[in-house]
Amino acid sequence: MALIVPIKLKRGTRATIAAAAAANGLLVGEPYVMLDEARLSVGLSPNTYEDMAKLSELNDKVDKVAGKGLSTEDYTTTEKSKLAGIAPNANNYSHPTGDGNLHVPANSTTNNGKVLMASATAGVYTWTQLTKADVGLNLVDNTADASKAVLSASKLTTSRTINGVSFDGSGNITINAVDATARIASSEKGAANGVATLGVDGKVPAVQLPSFVDDVLEVANFAALPATGESGKIYVTLDNNKIWRWSGSAYIEISPVAGNADTATKLATARSIAATGDIGWSVTFDGSANVSSVATLANTGVGAGTFNSVTVDAKGRVTAGTNPTTLAGYGITDAAPVSHTHTASQISDSGTTGRALMQAASVAAALTTLGLDSVDGGSF
Repeated sequence: MALIVPIKLKRGTRATIAAAAAANGLLVGEPYVMLDEARLSVGLSPNTYEDMAKLSELNDKVDKVAGKGLSTEDYTTTEKSKLAGIAPNANNYSHPTGDGNLHVPANSTTNNGKVLMASATAGVYTWTQLTKADVGLNLVDNTADASKAVLSASKLTTSRTINGVSFDGSGNITINAVDATARIASSEKGAANGVATLGVDGKVPAVQLPSFVDDVLEVANFAALPATGESGKIYVTLDNNKIWRWSGSAYIEISPVAGNADTATKLATARSIAATGDIGWSVTFDGSANVSSVATLANTGVGAGTFNSVTVDAKGRVTAGTNPTTLAGYGITDAAPVSHTHTASQISDSGTTGRALMQAASVAAALTTLGLDSVDGGSF
């Protein structure tokens, strides 16, 4: 006997079932009827459920066939109609032959540059190299222009000379008449690359002279030169035939110099200047700058030292020096040396000085008495 298990259906609205799912109140496998949508749902977990499809919703569905699947590439009616218009075996197309269909040449280098040309016979065509006549150019001359004879031209390829005048046909020329007298074209007179003319004074006008010819000005003397000269001009002072140029601030003489110049900022050869005699002194001088040098006093032959007796020349120089030890050495002739003696008959009491001398206690006192205390004569 089959066991019949009653199934309890819970009913409610979608909101009721949604609230139960939110509260984890659904049972797995338990059916729920949503009265507001007439739809059956089944619980999948305490908080999820799945809606069952209605029969009316299945009518628009496609049955699943093994080995086939659905894609998102929609096949439209337009595409179906297009395919229906293709003829059977269309993939086996062959290019038709006959008149009007042969427009592709054979793939061969022998047909390079050729065109397909129809003949008078139907179905007969040839690949042919076109000629000038085929395209209506049979009267065209292919000769290079340089070698082609033409009826006229605006200019000769090669210029020619007519009576010495170059001519290429691009313009008119003037040819001098040839007779016993040489002629000059009037267009060449006073013109560039022509000939100069003479003025009423028989001279060539200044406008026809080179610029350097009239750039030489003559004046009477240096004082007659302009206060401010001009660059590029040459000035000549007639009183001395000197030549000058203007430097921008002063006149500079540029006269040719024969021999040495009167003045210069420097000597061509430096010179030595020396002094001889009582001093020795020398310098090298070329005039480019001031010079100086220390002078050395000439030796007199007397060595350095202190002397009690010296000899001085007329220029005040010491030429000799000695240190004498005798009265004679000092040139004293009226004094007696310490070693002299007197006899009793030679000594007389002639006065105070004699007595003081005899009574002197020392040599120094005796010298003082005699007034010789200031003579440096050494010791007695």
